[in-house]
Amino acid sequence: MMFKHVRRREHKVYLLFNEHLNTVGECLAKFKEMTINYLNNNPLHEENALDVHKLESKADTIRRNIEKEIHGGAFLPFLREDYIEIAERIDKIADKAEAVVDFYMLVRPQIPDSLHDAIKELTDRTIVGLPHLKNMFDLLDVDMTKVVDEAVKVNIIESEVDQLERELIKNVFNLDIDLALKIILRELIRNIADISDLIQNASDRIEILTVKYRV
Repeated sequence: MMFKHVRRREHKVYLLFNEHLNTVGECLAKFKEMTINYLNNNPLHEENALDVHKLESKADTIRRNIEKEIHGGAFLPFLREDYIEIAERIDKIADKAEAVVDFYMLVRPQIPDSLHDAIKELTDRTIVGLPHLKNMFDLLDVDMTKVVDEAVKVNIIESEVDQLERELIKNVFNLDIDLALKIILRELIRNIADISDLIQNASDRIEILTVKYRV
């Protein structure tokens, strides 16, 4: 009877993780929309920013519910820390999107037109690893080999984002603009690129979990 109770909790945790990842995905989509509208000087970017805040808050609530279920007895004891860590790393992805949105709204950086396409490309590329991260979690109970395959895709995307980040920062410092603005733009670019790093961090933690499942 106790085993069935634990399994019910584990099933509930998996459902919560699915909701968590979907919510973070919505948050990143709104973050991308906000970026495009900001660059296009569309006032809708302010509404997008509020949406990002709401979705980040929702993701945070789901993370706490995941941890509550795990502390309540879901999973074997030696796996609980891993699942909690994965939830926290997923949550940090939404946190970073919110932080970048706050940067836009508080600093109001004047981004030269010549950088708009590159900023949009970086923003688009830094978030595309999330579906692969979701696939990794969905495959945990199905095929460990495919989990690793998805992790490889996340790593490739992160490397591509790193390259885009370096090139974009180099272009910024080649522009004939004030040094202060160059530093602000460098900070913005680094924070955008950090999203792919955080997706990779969560991916790495899921890979660790697959090793424990093989033991």
